[in-house]
Amino acid sequence: MAILDNYCCCCTVRLGSLITGVLYVIIHIIDLGVKSSSVALGWNAYGTDVASVVVDVIAIILGLLLIVAVLGSMMALLRGWVALAIIILIVELVIIICFSALTLNIWTVQASGAFWLGPVIGAWVIYYFIFYITIYGVLVVYSHYQNLRDGIDE
Repeated sequence: MAILDNYCCCCTVRLGSLITGVLYVIIHIIDLGVKSSSVALGWNAYGTDVASVVVDVIAIILGLLLIVAVLGSMMALLRGWVALAIIILIVELVIIICFSALTLNIWTVQASGAFWLGPVIGAWVIYYFIFYITIYGVLVVYSHYQNLRDGIDE
């Protein structure tokens, strides 16, 4: 029995899995563009941007594999995507914690008196957005996997 019966109350979990793959690719392409432009402009934040670029490239490849897995009904790739998506979330969490700690440490060392939390707050807001989309996507993809495993046609 699948965890979810449908995706957003309007379509099957198979179509929802395709939508998840497309959203996953789009979100990480946007994040890749932002991070790579900051690296190219020399605004490198202690190596966390470079690490984030690597994670985004891996996530884009993973999203494309999810689309292929859904179109080809490849159960092993669906299971693999679920596991790797969770691992990527954990890696992104470690990166954002390091970014926050390093950014706050630099600001407290400086004697400028300006303590602006904009980049840290923005990074956490983006992470929460990606977190919730990915967790819902994991539930949808795993539900599609369970339907395939149980032989349920959608």
